[in-house]
Amino acid sequence: MKKFAFLLTLTLFFMTGCKSKDYSLPHFELGEYKIFTLCDNLHEGNSQILITASDELVKKCLPNGFSSEINAFLVQNKKHNILIDSGLGNNLLQNLDSLNVKSEQIDIILITHCHGDHIGGLVKDGQKVFNNATIYLSQVEFDYWSKQNNQLFDEVAKLYENNIKTFNPNNINNIKEELIENIFPIATYGHTPGHTSFLLKEREEQILIWGDITHVTDVQFQNPEIAVTYDVDPVQAVQTRKEIFDFVQKNDIVIAGMHILSPAIGKIVLDENNKYNYINFE
Repeated sequence: MKKFAFLLTLTLFFMTGCKSKDYSLPHFELGEYKIFTLCDNLHEGNSQILITASDELVKKCLPNGFSSEINAFLVQNKKHNILIDSGLGNNLLQNLDSLNVKSEQIDIILITHCHGDHIGGLVKDGQKVFNNATIYLSQVEFDYWSKQNNQLFDEVAKLYENNIKTFNPNNINNIKEELIENIFPIATYGHTPGHTSFLLKEREEQILIWGDITHVTDVQFQNPEIAVTYDVDPVQAVQTRKEIFDFVQKNDIVIAGMHILSPAIGKIVLDENNKYNYINFE
């Protein structure tokens, strides 16, 4: 019971999830920051993306299949409207509009990695969507995709070429350098070569918006050694996932994920069998 006591003390304010027609959104408060979950897409998942999962494990963990989301996050304080990833762009602008945030009010965009379901919302009809935003992307990720002849990435890079800043993220064991005030980029390589998670610190509170550390919640939390077909380097992705699970659990850090069902914000705890369990805040 002690493992779950933190649920009674968290300052959380949640409304309805992404299916709501009026796009009312769940959110989490951390000091002066508000973090809104922007559900861009909800779809039925395909267990065949799990590379090394046995049929028995899939049947045990996913007896009725599973649903998956594509999420972005809006981080607000008095100074900034910060977008972390952009989803595919299906519902992104509607979600922002429900918060009375216009595209021109987004001034910072942090990109975890450059798969289409994370940068697709940056462009529409051949035009950039966020005219006043600076995009931050890890140098390793930028260099990798610059060589892939990927149409979407090339379009984003061209449209935003004067508004992209690259950086080198922190190692998880030596987190010192802020990217912007109170936000620290952390190298979480494997899913893509420059995949980056973003740690927001406000006094003693922390939340890690971790991108694609997991894709299938009901399998990968208790079985972090299971990789997915989308991983560029499955071995490194597994190693990174284990390190991140250990890091957030030991340091009591809230996490937010791009493929976790809404509200997509919660915590990792250890069960009586020393297995990781994810608790989605509701």
